Amino acid sequence: MKSSGRLRRVVLTIALAIGVAYVVASEDWCKRDSERAPIVGLSTAGEGALWAGAGQAPLDPPFPVVKAGYAPPRAQARGATFPLKARAVVIQVQDVKIAIATVDLLLIPPAVLRQVIASVGDLGLTHLWLVATHTHSSMGGFDARPIAEVAATGRYSAASEMTVVLATAQALRTAAASMVRAELSVGEGRFPNLVTARSEGLEPDGRLTRISIGQETTGPLAQVVVFAAHPTLIPRQQEMLDPDYPGLFSAEEESAGRGLTVFVQGAIGNASVAAGGEDSAARIRDFTAELRAAAAQVTLADVANPSISLRTVSANLPNPDASRLVPTWLRPIGRNLLCPSAPRQAEISQLSLGPVKLLFVPGEPTAGAELKLLEASGAQRTVSLANGYLGYIETPDLVRQGKGESRRQYFGPQLLDVLSRASQRTR
Repeated sequence: MKSSGRLRRVVLTIALAIGVAYVVASEDWCKRDSERAPIVGLSTAGEGALWAGAGQAPLDPPFPVVKAGYAPPRAQARGATFPLKARAVVIQVQDVKIAIATVDLLLIPPAVLRQVIASVGDLGLTHLWLVATHTHSSMGGFDARPIAEVAATGRYSAASEMTVVLATAQALRTAAASMVRAELSVGEGRFPNLVTARSEGLEPDGRLTRISIGQETTGPLAQVVVFAAHPTLIPRQQEMLDPDYPGLFSAEEESAGRGLTVFVQGAIGNASVAAGGEDSAARIRDFTAELRAAAAQVTLADVANPSISLRTVSANLPNPDASRLVPTWLRPIGRNLLCPSAPRQAEISQLSLGPVKLLFVPGEPTAGAELKLLEASGAQRTVSLANGYLGYIETPDLVRQGKGESRRQYFGPQLLDVLSRASQRTR
């Protein structure tokens, strides 16, 4: 009888401990205030002569290095089939000096952005946009956030992080040191046959925007190309790094004399490459050729006396939401586990360069989400994966239904509304 009583006390104690642990773990440890109005940060403009420079630098991973882009298990890469690079263009009109830099990576962690900004503080940049090409076959290990390590980029390595910082800073310094008087021309076309929707929601429209910078005597200096399609043409099992089609497209455009090519993703959330075949090498080659043919079809119009303006807005983000990832009774705990890795704030910014207005967003908006962001901001295109990463951005109706890209979204249905309010203030 005594042993039976002791057993009951032990069981009750364990049950009580579990109950207390559950209550404590279910408390809202995030306690975020997403209702606070977005705050305008930087707002400036200039008009007149345009100066520009372009530069690139190799991204030399500290091999062997984990391959990013997918959930575990992940391959360990000991080489690259095609060079990985950081590319940058610096543009100045009057006192407004901006830079757009891309890196052949899956995403840009906030810590990498901070270190790059600190590394090039002497360049006098008014603002920098650091953008990932979103290749799913490049190096990992550069993001110290726990959720990123588990879900996408693999075990953190300080050497990998520093590789990204140094390459990006070198590309920016090369661009800033090569600035010359330049001219601007822009154009846009639609090529819906190149893309397809990978989930429910609005179909991607296949828009391709070109911003060309050059000189009348020497020809193209650089171009910024905006297009949206997931770079997932390389098999995840391949034990070699590869920049996928964005890297190949940029390299071939440069070889063809169109200037250093800074490729950025538009509304990439639900956009996939519309290319068949099981041979990945052929798919990349063929799609790159089709994309280059599309870019060549875009008619460029010269912009006389180009103006430049930009505005940045900071928005408080809501609590992360694990409702689509775990059972109902575990949702509060799931939220708290996501909290340390999910950003508390997001920078939404708009750049007007001549007639082109780009809205930079630190995530992956779907075509439907882009439509709402553009309506709010008055911009023409979104640029995804810029200056940080908050995950996917889906429309509230699909989030509530658990459809579209909401299964990959870290936040609840209110996320797009929060970002739209911020976008309104970038006008």
